[in-house]
Amino acid sequence: MRFARHFVSISLQCLVCVAAGCQPAETIPNYTSGRPAISGPAADNVPLVAEGRNKQLSFKAKQAGTLVLYDPDADQFLFQGPLAAGQQFVFEPASGLATIDKERVDLDHVTNDRDNYQVFFSERPQ
Repeated sequence: MRFARHFVSISLQCLVCVAAGCQPAETIPNYTSGRPAISGPAADNVPLVAEGRNKQLSFKAKQAGTLVLYDPDADQFLFQGPLAAGQQFVFEPASGLATIDKERVDLDHVTNDRDNYQVFFSERPQ
């Protein structure tokens, strides 16, 4: 499990770097740096923007940034990707359907209506 977390951490950092235009490491959130007060995989500076169990979660970006969907019950990252300003992310746990502006996105794991899900969003510096 420790190897998987490190692998996911390195993979996410690489993806965030590519999505964020290869910014210096100190500006890239570390999504697996432990369990901060907000709970979940996000670093203290990455806000939790939606959370729930067996309900639709949605978030509309005011600025471009990186969105992470996380299942703390299973300790799994389900999705990580960029959102442009004005784009809306919607997730339905029971059906496992996630969309950005009504376009389906692939999740990395199967979902269910029993687990809690968290959405984190890190805005890109302007």
